[in-house]
Amino acid sequence: MKKISVVVPTLNEEEFIERCLTNLNNQTLLRKEYEIVVSDSSSTDSTIEKAKPLADKITVCKKVSAGFGKNHGAKAASTPLIVFVDADTMASKTFVEGALEALKDAVAATGPISALEKDSIRIRLFYKWWSLQSRLTVALHYPIFPGFNF
Repeated sequence: MKKISVVVPTLNEEEFIERCLTNLNNQTLLRKEYEIVVSDSSSTDSTIEKAKPLADKITVCKKVSAGFGKNHGAKAASTPLIVFVDADTMASKTFVEGALEALKDAVAATGPISALEKDSIRIRLFYKWWSLQSRLTVALHYPIFPGFNF
């Protein structure tokens, strides 16, 4: 039985989707314990074709909106626990297992981000600063920090 759903909203993500989904398929949590749902906002490239062999479900929505794509994917999920992963993201090997653990006794959770080695030093420094700010708000018992999507 699936315990958690990983929803990946997409729109013309052919450059990143295979890497993202391959990464999500190779987690420490047993693959039978989670599902991968791709929620596509009517891509005009090969995103859907590349995602088909790597996702459990693919749903296509007509509206081109990150928020609508996430909501559409959440409705298609078969579990009450849902985590969202952007298509250009490479999750750590323990990401899904960690999300499952974090959500067991929580209503919602969020986490810091980190840069890839190939990113410029400026981008890597920005992500380190952003992650530090996020962790500080939790340490100060004021865990409210705005998120973003690039």
